Amino acid sequence: MKQLAFDSELGVLQLTEEQGSIVGVGICVDTQAIARSEPSEILEKAAKQLEEYISGRRKAFDLPIKMQGTGFQKAVWEAMCTIPYGSTASYSQLAAMAGSPKGARAAGSCCARNPIAIIVPCHRVITKSGGIGGYAFGIQIKEKLLALESLYKALD
Repeated sequence: MKQLAFDSELGVLQLTEEQGSIVGVGICVDTQAIARSEPSEILEKAAKQLEEYISGRRKAFDLPIKMQGTGFQKAVWEAMCTIPYGSTASYSQLAAMAGSPKGARAAGSCCARNPIAIIVPCHRVITKSGGIGGYAFGIQIKEKLLALESLYKALD
């Protein structure tokens, strides 16, 4: 396992790679707790793509990712990846997309456990009433991501 941490407008992003695939993207609050290792080509590529995304120059990621979880979690995370840039879906819509129309709460739990933040866009999932919902890295970060996508989508 290799890791790379770098500063971004969102905070310190920590990327994790296993066997040539991205398995983790997190936003660190405690920079003292950041694991460090020698970066790899795929980690550097991921960092570059995330920087491009944050600056509005990238709308989709082209990276090998490996989602590690239960079958339902993987189905939910894969469904998240189909939510278009600058768009949102409700937890209940996400559950239906993942094949479990009555699983909104379970889909919400999958969002909270998403190990590959931003690239697997759980920030695009909101409540049925249009509320922001929760976010593992804080609502302020989720609001920033949604505002960023809304701004750059409008500029297209």
